[in-house]
Amino acid sequence: MDDAEFEALLHELAAVTDAELVDDIHAAAAAVFDALDAWRARPAWSNDGVGTRLVQIVASTRTALAALPDGAGVTATVNAVRPLLGAYWPGRPEPAAAAAAAVERLRAAALHRPPGIVQARSMLAARDGR
Repeated sequence: MDDAEFEALLHELAAVTDAELVDDIHAAAAAVFDALDAWRARPAWSNDGVGTRLVQIVASTRTALAALPDGAGVTATVNAVRPLLGAYWPGRPEPAAAAAAAVERLRAAALHRPPGIVQARSMLAARDGR
C-alpha cells in the first residue's frame, strides 16, 4: 500500500459515523440470529447443552438490542451483543459453521472495526493539530 492508498483508507475510516457503526453491528447481529434460526430448522440441530445455551443467549441479545433507545451509541450496542461474542459457537456441521462465521463477522463489526475508526480519527486530528 502506497502513501496515497493509506491516506485514502485513513480518510475513509475516519468518515464512518457512529450511527453507521451501530447500524453495522445491528445488521451483523441480525445475521447471527438468522443463522441460528436456520441451524435450528435443520436435522443437524441438537438441543444439547450448547444448543440450549445459544438459544438463550440469542434470545437475551435480541431483547437487549430491542431495549436500546433510539440513538444508542457504539458502546451500548457492543455491550448488548457481547454475550454472542463470548459464547462457544461450534464450527461443525455446516449449519453450525454458518452461525460461527456470522459471529466472526459480528466480532469484526463490534470489536475490530470501531478501534480502527477511532485510531484513524485520532491520527487525522493529531496531524491537523486538533
